[in-house]
Amino acid sequence: MISKKDYSSVRTVLAVDNQSLRAGLREAMRHSGFSAIEEASSHVTLDKSLHSQPYDLIILQAEMDGNNLGPLVRDIRHGRAHAHPFPLVMMLSGLGELSYVRKLVDCGPDDILLVPVSPELMVNRAKGLISRRKPFVVTQDYIGPDRRKAFRRSGTETIPLVDVPNPADVAINSMDPKIFQSKVDQVVVRINNLKIERYGTQIRWLDRNLQMLMESAEPDLQLMHTCSHHMVEVAEDLIERTAGWRDDRMGRATQTLLEAAQAWNHLEKKVAGSVLENLSQAVAQTNQEILRGLMHAKLTAAEVA
Repeated sequence: MISKKDYSSVRTVLAVDNQSLRAGLREAMRHSGFSAIEEASSHVTLDKSLHSQPYDLIILQAEMDGNNLGPLVRDIRHGRAHAHPFPLVMMLSGLGELSYVRKLVDCGPDDILLVPVSPELMVNRAKGLISRRKPFVVTQDYIGPDRRKAFRRSGTETIPLVDVPNPADVAINSMDPKIFQSKVDQVVVRINNLKIERYGTQIRWLDRNLQMLMESAEPDLQLMHTCSHHMVEVAEDLIERTAGWRDDRMGRATQTLLEAAQAWNHLEKKVAGSVLENLSQAVAQTNQEILRGLMHAKLTAAEVA
C-alpha cells in the first residue's frame, strides 16, 4: 500500500493579485494537505517575502501590477532573489502566445500553466513536480529545468544535466536542514562553475564575431555594439562568479577583459583595430585562466570526495 504524502510542511507562497482566484487556489491546496501557505497580492509583497524566508514551492502570476515577473524567476535561479536557487516555481500566465510563453520558459520556471486554470489541475501539477523534478541545465543565458528529452547541445558541446535539490520533497521527508544546505551549496558551486565554463565559450564566440564584423566591407555597427555590450555583461558577471576563487590571476584577467570590452563598447566608430586587438588578447587570457581555475576546482572537489 502506497502511503499518502504529507504536504503540510511544504512552505508555499501563492502570489496572485486576483483575490477570488487566489482564494480558490489556496482552498484547493489546503484540501490537499498544504497548510504552510503564505499569500502575496502584489509583486512588492512577493519580493519582500522571497528575501525574508525560504520557500519550497512558489506559485506566481507571470504579470502582477503591470510588472512581468519573469526576470524575478531568473533572479531566483541565479541566486539573487531567494535563499537558494532551487525552489519549485510554477507560473500562471494569462497570455498563451508562443513567443510570450517562450520568454517565460527562458526564465527557468519548473512549470507554466495558462489561466483560467482549475485549482485541482494546479494542485495536481504541483504534486507532480514535487514527486518528479527535472534536472537543470546551464547555458550562457539560461539556468533552469531541462525541457528536452535528450541532452542539450551547444554547438559541438554536450551540455550536462545537473540534479538539483528538491526542497519540497525534503520538507515532506523531514531531511536534516544541515544536510539539505550542504547539498544546496555543492550544487550551487557546480552550477557556478558550469556557468563560468560556458562564459569561456561565449567570450571566444563574441570575439570571433567582432573580428569578422571588422573585416567586413560594410561593418554592421549595431551588431558590433550588441556583441561588445554583451561582452561587458559577461565580464561583469565573471568578476562576480569568480570572486569566490580568491585567485589574483583570474581577478586581473577578468578586470582587464571588462576594461577592454568597455573601451571597445564606448567607441563611436568601430574602426580602432588596436582596441579590438586588446580585447582579443584579454579574451584569450581570461579563457586561459578559466580553464586553469576550473581544473583546480575539479582537482579540489576530487580531493574532498
